[in-house]
Amino acid sequence: MSTLTQPRESTPGARPQARGHAASRRARRRKVTVATVARYAAVIVVFLFFIFPVYWLVTLAFKADADVFRSPPLFVFTPTLAQFQGLFASWPS
Repeated sequence: MSTLTQPRESTPGARPQARGHAASRRARRRKVTVATVARYAAVIVVFLFFIFPVYWLVTLAFKADADVFRSPPLFVFTPTLAQFQGLFASWPS
């Protein structure tokens, strides 16, 4: 008999594979700890810290001149393309 057709023996100390849908769901489920939640919260805060300037620049591009220098800044505004129209009107041809 060829070695390819013989069944493979499991290695000693190997964990048996879970069979069935319920067993595989239990094997994939992780315990959520406070440290894990804190780690994900820190990642989200750092992500927002770095992505906020990009958001700010994009929103400034679509604000009117009066809204750009307004204090306190508006987060909800009516977008306009006036900044782009002015840019392309002054563009050298």
